[in-house]
Amino acid sequence: MFNLLCLTWSWKGSHQNIIATEATLVLKSSDGIGSGEFGALDIQVAGIDITNTDSGDIFISEKDILRIENISQSSDGNIHITSLEGNLVVNSIDDSPAIKSTTGQINLISKGVENSGISIQDAIHTTGGGLSIITELGDIVLSDDILVTGTGNIELDAKLGKVINDTDSVNWLMKDGSFSDAIDWALK
Repeated sequence: MFNLLCLTWSWKGSHQNIIATEATLVLKSSDGIGSGEFGALDIQVAGIDITNTDSGDIFISEKDILRIENISQSSDGNIHITSLEGNLVVNSIDDSPAIKSTTGQINLISKGVENSGISIQDAIHTTGGGLSIITELGDIVLSDDILVTGTGNIELDAKLGKVINDTDSVNWLMKDGSFSDAIDWALK
């Protein structure tokens, strides 16, 4: 179920625009989204729930803050999500992995506005491709898993920010509420 309060679809030159600033945009496709002759799908919505099944890439360009509730890419295509002026928040509505992919590359990019970053609040899983998370001016906050079970690499790049592990959520190197004695190896 989705909430679509206000939808404006317009042609502006050769770009499609979808504006629904307080709604979750639900898209289902069997051959890609935003990967045709007009390039990335330009949107301004509160959240996205995207499923692509048979072939093709997913290319989304968001104007400001975007909550990624679900992206399921079961084709061999890539996922490329960019926020031009705000945070990307990976946060599923049911605490399942928010992004699931097979063999394609996943790219999450936050550009432009000071302190705009990327927050991984629910897991990202891929069974083949790599993952690249890039912020130009903000932090990358890890509160859940990034799992690549295939041959892909994980790249975290906070150009002017930090990569932060939310210790309250992930308990990395924690034991009984304190940092584990094993942390010495990580600091040397």
